[in-house]
Amino acid sequence: MKKQKVQVIARGGTFFVVFMDSNQMPAPLRIKNLSDVPIQFYQSETREELTYLRAFIQPQQSIDYAWDEPTLQQTITCSVVGGTKETYDLQKLGHGENLCYENHICLAFEQTFNQEPKIQYQSKYSIQNSKSINDRNTFQLLNQQQLVIDYIQGKLILAQREENKRSQLWRMTSSGLLVHTGSSSPRDWNNKNVPSDDIRQSFVLDIEETSTTNLKNIHSMTRSIRLTIRRYDPKRILTQTWTFKDDGYLCMGETQMCVQVLGELKEKNEILLGPRRFNEQGIILPPLPTMYIRPRRRLQGSGFLSVRTYADGPTRILEIANVKTSNSLDNLKSETLMQTTTDNIPLMNYQFDLRLASGIGVSIISSMGRESEELIFMIFNDINLAYKDDNNEQSIDCTIGTIVISNQLLMTSTPCLLYATYFEDASIRSAFRLQASLQKPTANYKQLYIFHYLFIGLNSITIKIDEILLWKLFDFFNINFSSSSNDKTLKNDDQTYDLDEGEYDTQRLLSLLTSTQATRIYFSELSISSIDLDLSVYCSNSRSLPIHLLTIKRHAPFPLIRFENAPIHLKSYDQIHIFNTYDFFLLALTTHYVDELKRQAFKILGSVDFLGNPLGLFNDVTDGFASLVDHGSVTGLVKSVAHGVADSTSKFTGTLSYGLGRLALDEEHDDMREAIANNYRGSSIGHVIGGTVGLAAGFIGGLTSIITQPYKSIVEDGVGGLMKGVAKGIVGTVSKPMVGILDFANGLALAVKEGSRSSNSIIKNRIRTTRCPTNIYGLLQSYSTFDANGQCLLYQMNKGDLTERYITRINISQTPANSSSKRKLDNINNDEYASDQRSCCIHVMITSQRVIIYRTDTNQDETDYEITDIYDLSSIINALVIEDENRRPYIEFLHNQPQRSSKITATTTTSGKPCQRSLLRCDLHDRAMRLTRDIQRAREIFEEEKFTYIPPDDENNNNDDDDDIPNDQQLDETVQMT
Repeated sequence: MKKQKVQVIARGGTFFVVFMDSNQMPAPLRIKNLSDVPIQFYQSETREELTYLRAFIQPQQSIDYAWDEPTLQQTITCSVVGGTKETYDLQKLGHGENLCYENHICLAFEQTFNQEPKIQYQSKYSIQNSKSINDRNTFQLLNQQQLVIDYIQGKLILAQREENKRSQLWRMTSSGLLVHTGSSSPRDWNNKNVPSDDIRQSFVLDIEETSTTNLKNIHSMTRSIRLTIRRYDPKRILTQTWTFKDDGYLCMGETQMCVQVLGELKEKNEILLGPRRFNEQGIILPPLPTMYIRPRRRLQGSGFLSVRTYADGPTRILEIANVKTSNSLDNLKSETLMQTTTDNIPLMNYQFDLRLASGIGVSIISSMGRESEELIFMIFNDINLAYKDDNNEQSIDCTIGTIVISNQLLMTSTPCLLYATYFEDASIRSAFRLQASLQKPTANYKQLYIFHYLFIGLNSITIKIDEILLWKLFDFFNINFSSSSNDKTLKNDDQTYDLDEGEYDTQRLLSLLTSTQATRIYFSELSISSIDLDLSVYCSNSRSLPIHLLTIKRHAPFPLIRFENAPIHLKSYDQIHIFNTYDFFLLALTTHYVDELKRQAFKILGSVDFLGNPLGLFNDVTDGFASLVDHGSVTGLVKSVAHGVADSTSKFTGTLSYGLGRLALDEEHDDMREAIANNYRGSSIGHVIGGTVGLAAGFIGGLTSIITQPYKSIVEDGVGGLMKGVAKGIVGTVSKPMVGILDFANGLALAVKEGSRSSNSIIKNRIRTTRCPTNIYGLLQSYSTFDANGQCLLYQMNKGDLTERYITRINISQTPANSSSKRKLDNINNDEYASDQRSCCIHVMITSQRVIIYRTDTNQDETDYEITDIYDLSSIINALVIEDENRRPYIEFLHNQPQRSSKITATTTTSGKPCQRSLLRCDLHDRAMRLTRDIQRAREIFEEEKFTYIPPDDENNNNDDDDDIPNDQQLDETVQMT
């Protein structure tokens, strides 16, 4: 009969029952009998009349088991026939109560037991060898009966062995007494209140001699004496103590008298006590068959059974073994998932250690649209990895010293997204640690992974979330929050993850229930350490978000509010003996940490900006007083209090100014305020200057608002918008100066905050300059510091205009003015274009819109630059390489821009059209050729983009049937592009 595994899962008020093939997964329970006696077992609380639920497990057997009644107490009762009965809880690992049973012995004449038939396979040699031994035996057995000592009608005689005949059973105590079992009542093992047998009431083996005089000469006695059964008497300790000698004699104490048969080994012959055999030299001879007595146990085993519960992967095993059996848990090998090996296939053990001191870096580049940009750059420093493969087990120990994730967006106020490291006094001297021990999977259970232990340790983590980066990451990974069916379409045939809050748990649950073939994981011990987070969220103006990111934000199930440095403590996640699917573990972890964040909501609320970050103020004041008490530092107290007050003031004034700025309904004024804040961010002086400029902008905007707002409304909405413009102007006249005053106060508070920041504060900048993701051919390129610095320089030149993309740049002159090379002096002679170039380094930058020529004092420092010429790609007709009579290379620009220099001459093209001609001197001919090729490629890209229709972000793509029918607006756009 094929077995089925049934799993019941409860979710809310619904129970789900899943049936699956039990061969794919190991049994939940197993009972393993390593003893030599049958064991009866059953679930403890099952009724006695249900006899079919009570079964026996034979010696040296193992049985898979599942609970007969899952609703009853999950304990198993085991018992031995004629012995004790105990109950065991399989949820508690370790040793339980021992089982005991009466395992009496019989006094057997060994020669009659040697001919006992054995069930085994023998080779031809072994059969011939056993025959030769029997031929050498001089003693001929009269029969093949197994003869033992029996006590019948007050006499000890030889009798044939009978199973469970109490008159043939004995028990030997630790003091050497042979207690006759048949002369005492049986013990009730089920009644634990009854004390153990009292030796004073027992009957033991003794001699018939009762004379005290003869007992004194017992060591010198040489005649035979009859044996009997007599009550224990401490005065007769010499005659009631017996010893089994190694040579086969059963002697009375330390005397030379042994138990033997009167006559032959024949049934009903009497048992006597007689002298041992000696030769003429007084050496003891081997016993005759009538003297060779050995103890034979009624049952195999020691009579004491140890019971313990341990886990073999997801299977709980109840093991019953003899007390003398060495079965150490440490040496136990897994039998459920142990790989089968043969003698001719050796086991291979290997290990390796890997250390990356400099670590590794990972860059995420988004190119889902028409442009590419680097989102984040992750670096993991000081990586140590130790891997070991030992027979049936794989272990790994990995530590990472520092984890830094940089925000690589070009215009961001939070250059560091995540920073994790360890403190000197931390117990885990690494930002991240992973320790795991995995049991190797086998062919029987391909979809099962067993972890003996998994430990994940994390130290303090600082997270600064930029809202724009967050939505771009969601867009990059194609995470869709929309619950409508129209929003569940696939993009580029990639998988879309629907994270609607109402459907999330249902989808997870269905995955759990239907994944009968899913990979399952067992953890004997799972531990994720507690995490200390320093969390900050920085929100941006919704008007600055592109339409597709704004759509993601609107459908997100969680709102974002601005707060800074909220201390959050997440408790550890610990589980023991847990077995389920991967999705179940992911859902359990998500639920755990979501609940922990909900418990820490008051800390987030105390750190929000619109309340002035009261929790941060409290922490700063506390740190200041701690510095005063512990170190006597008054300066630390003043700086901490000043930082807390300034931080709270800046956050409150910043929030208030933002709200009043929205009240003015002037988007241009808001954009100007944001640009001022971005331009003067970074230092205390910058914040003061920015606040002053914001104050001036507020008063100027208030004075001009009553004029500019009505004019804009008339231009946009006609005469009907006049009243609306007048209303906006009146509101702006009042609100804009107030916003300017708040901006000025905010700038002063930020300056105090920056100046009083503690030296212990962790301020991480961007690890490296933002990557220029593509080369001139539009292909992804490896990181180039030269191009990254050039891209950064471009956005300094164009004041952060991201619509202009960096393509490449070239140093056409690398010889500064203080150089004394001979080549430079020779080239200057008779060169009218070299006089102003030889006092600096000349660079040419090519962008998606223009060619910029600028110069710097040195080739290394480009912070101080001067733009000499700019050529729009739309005005460039051609760029050629020419040479003068001295074979010096020049770059000739043919363009139709207005004449801005005396070195620009008028000329005509081959078609006769007038144009302007400019010359640019270059040091090397190959650089001149490369520059002209790059300019030509940039012009091709410019022309291609000019005639390429790019749909806007908010274009409605739902009406696919109408895409082929252009409307009037589309026709107008097509005519304009043409």
